[in-house]
Amino acid sequence: MRSTHFRIATLCLLFASGSTHALEGTGYGSNPDEACRRAAADLAAAIQVQDCGSRVLNRTAADLPMLGLQYLDIPGGNEPAGAKALLEAGNAANLYQEKLASLRKEFAAGAAALITTRDRKARHDLLTRQLATLRAFTDHRMVAIALGLRVEDIPATETELSNQRDALEQTVDSILGAALADALRAEMFGRSGPKLRLTGEYRLLAEGKNACDVFMSA
Repeated sequence: MRSTHFRIATLCLLFASGSTHALEGTGYGSNPDEACRRAAADLAAAIQVQDCGSRVLNRTAADLPMLGLQYLDIPGGNEPAGAKALLEAGNAANLYQEKLASLRKEFAAGAAALITTRDRKARHDLLTRQLATLRAFTDHRMVAIALGLRVEDIPATETELSNQRDALEQTVDSILGAALADALRAEMFGRSGPKLRLTGEYRLLAEGKNACDVFMSA
């Protein structure tokens, strides 16, 4: 597989000249399928260029939406098979514009729903869907810009939505904690019979979240 750095440098030159009408990636492998996968990965690496050198590292070839992508067979050189992944603005422009318009409309509908939704679980679900929609919009927008298309700005930021959802989760945790404490007090001090013994364990879960399991026994 050719050097990714060479592909990035080539794309930067195309950006600088203002002549970006097609993007391509090249790959080689033991069979045509492997060569195509590597060509797509090479193309994705080239697309993830910002300011001719800074790369967005949290997206892969599988993540980036390649609408209208075409593959061409090329000589494999030292490998049995070779492929070129080609993304042309002429073939893909309408596809990206339609998809971006659809995603923006979906995001706007979610934002409107959040204004009138008060139920915490419903708001949490809405924010989760908004994050997914925003990420899809960002990925499609990234490729569209690389093709030289004019696109609208991102309607929000992932940080903004994540903070709203995190704050909602913390509020729910506080409410559940208070409800549990009230239930325990009622059970321990409001019942007849032998006294209860309260035990529990504290666990650290993934993503920095905590959990506390509480047990009661006579």
